[in-house]
Amino acid sequence: MNLHTRLGLAFADAHPAEAAAVLQKLPVEKAAPLLLSLQPQAMERLLEQLPADFAAECLLTLDQSAACRLLVSLDLELQVRVLRRLDAGQRNALLLDLKPELAATLRRILRYPDDTAGALMEAPLASVPDHVSVREALKRVRRVRRGIKFYVYVVNSQEQLIGVVTLHELLNAAASRAVSEIMVRKVVSLPAGESMPVVAENPYWRKYNALPVTDQDGVLVGVIRQRSVRRFLDSRQIFNGPGSGVGVILDVGELFSVTAGQLLSTLMSAVISRGSAGAASEGHNDDRRR
Repeated sequence: MNLHTRLGLAFADAHPAEAAAVLQKLPVEKAAPLLLSLQPQAMERLLEQLPADFAAECLLTLDQSAACRLLVSLDLELQVRVLRRLDAGQRNALLLDLKPELAATLRRILRYPDDTAGALMEAPLASVPDHVSVREALKRVRRVRRGIKFYVYVVNSQEQLIGVVTLHELLNAAASRAVSEIMVRKVVSLPAGESMPVVAENPYWRKYNALPVTDQDGVLVGVIRQRSVRRFLDSRQIFNGPGSGVGVILDVGELFSVTAGQLLSTLMSAVISRGSAGAASEGHNDDRRR
């Protein structure tokens, strides 16, 4: 890897917003392989700065395997936003290639209309039945790989939300006690069909950094983080003309336009050249075999 390529990768890693502003000026068929050349964390940070429409267009230029790799690098909220930009056939094709658990989560969220609580919720969360002991509840929480763990929601046999307990309270309670004995029974929740403007104005955001989401029957279906609400509001400002989020990003990006453009162009050329060299090598090997 030459110096310019390393600098390009370092720039994209350290300045994702500015790199995203430059990336959007490239044709999507050139931007997509450049994204895939980044380390997973750097790619995720850069994708977070891109409009969902542009990210969706990048997906469509890639083969199925590469598109799935790009999609799973996003957090759940961004995955949903990108998938909503695809038509039903394109979306279903990608979902079929994802792990069943993630595909099921995405399908559940995609059922809800855009701009509703259900569309913005995260499905992975810590929840336990009301009849289990504190010891068993902690075991179940440890098995939650991703998602919110500091609030543990309690459900009845019908999966309806009936209480909440913090992880700190669980850790400090006697292991043999039932979760129902220590939970708080008055739980503030958001209806899955609630519009996002109403969700954003909920006064309980001043007290909690996450709120559970329930369906029309009171069944716990997900949770929304306060940061997701802020992100949603920022994304809507993108389309509100001058002074919007993207406008600010682009203005700042102009400070780096020459350097960033040169670095990313060099990186893009290196990626494309590497791909061409690989194809030529395969063709040469094929000739030798023949």
